[in-house]
Amino acid sequence: MPQDITAGDNITLLPYQFATNLNGSFSGAGEGLWSVVSSDGDPIFSDADDQNTAVSKLGTGENVFRWLVSNGKCVAEPVSVTITVPKVSIPEGFSPNNDGHNDYFEISGLEFTTNELVIINTGGAVVYKTKNYRSDDPLKAWYGVDNNGKQLPEGTYYYLLTITGATDISVPHFVAHLSGFVIIRR
Repeated sequence: MPQDITAGDNITLLPYQFATNLNGSFSGAGEGLWSVVSSDGDPIFSDADDQNTAVSKLGTGENVFRWLVSNGKCVAEPVSVTITVPKVSIPEGFSPNNDGHNDYFEISGLEFTTNELVIINTGGAVVYKTKNYRSDDPLKAWYGVDNNGKQLPEGTYYYLLTITGATDISVPHFVAHLSGFVIIRR
């Protein structure tokens, strides 16, 4: 019978980190299998039989995984691990009027990712596009201007945010697509 079974420590990942490595272990003879208990995402294991598998497509909030170990007909009590992806909110508007308050499109947590941000007007035209958007540095943030630096008119715009991985190379590769609207009021 396998013993000393663990699914690893519960952890909280960085914002927008939708992939990680799971770290199950046990002593003695046997084989294990990972399964999803709960998630708002659609988690995919690189190899559900591998105790140290990568898992991607995590959802925001708690992602709970079960590690079940067996040795033939002897099945040990399963253990679980919770991987939490912080919930973050993307603002629905900002006011780029240089008053020092809410002057740019602030999406916290992107500094830990590689990404692309595309802003589209209501006519469907791309008005702003950048790679590795960072709002933690106001010099790199979007102030409601087009790709030529011209102020965009007040109104509703749509964003497409594609996250293509983490800046930390130890994080398994993942891709996430987020979209919504943002209102500019000057």
